[in-house]
Amino acid sequence: RRDRAGVDASFARGRVLLASELMLGHDGAAERRGYYAHSTYRLFRDIDAVFRADTFDPDRANDATAATVKETDWLGGMTWRIAGPSAVLQINYLRKTFLDVQPARHVMMANVQTVW
Repeated sequence: RRDRAGVDASFARGRVLLASELMLGHDGAAERRGYYAHSTYRLFRDIDAVFRADTFDPDRANDATAATVKETDWLGGMTWRIAGPSAVLQINYLRKTFLDVQPARHVMMANVQTVW
């Protein structure tokens, strides 16, 4: 058995963007579930504040190993559109948690995207 289902929604108005998604799946006996909630708030013309909460559980019946434990991520950061949509700098802090199976991780990320 291999099934997938999902639903998503988003709302944008003025300076605010809200988005969320729920994903469900089965692979044999393993039941999988994930979801996220994402928000963006435009602080200035070219700078957005971003927050995202994200969870994925690859096997809802088993959280005993690193491969099956539920992971929850918390992300906060900023997006700067350096040259409109063709050059963007993103800086984010990410906290990854894995119940009691693995220690939490703290990650700082910087990303530059360009289009030409």
